[in-house]
Amino acid sequence: MTEEFLIEWTFSPINYFEEPVEFRCRNETIRIDKGCAESRIPPDRYAPDHSICDQLHKELNLKFLAVQILNHQPYTLNNPSILQGNNITVAIEGLFCRTKISN
Repeated sequence: MTEEFLIEWTFSPINYFEEPVEFRCRNETIRIDKGCAESRIPPDRYAPDHSICDQLHKELNLKFLAVQILNHQPYTLNNPSILQGNNITVAIEGLFCRTKISN
C-alpha cells in the first residue's frame, strides 16, 4: 500500500486564525492551526504534475485573503512541502525539489 501524500504549509503570524479551521476544497480537506495548514491526499488522487497542490495553495490563499478583510493584518503563506513516507518534495519559487531521507 502506498502512503498518502501530506501537503503542508507554514504561515505567520501563527495566530492569524483565532481558532483551528477546517474546510473542503477540490474534494480534499485542509486543516489550519497554529502556523500550519495541511491536507492529506490519497495516492490515487495525487497527480504527478502537482496540479492538486497548486489548486489547494490557491484556495488556501483565498481563505487568508478573506480573513485579511476582517483583521486588516498582513500574513505570509509559504510554499507547500509535500511528504510521502521518507520522500519530501519542497516547492521553491515555483520549482519542485525532491529528496529522500534515509536512516
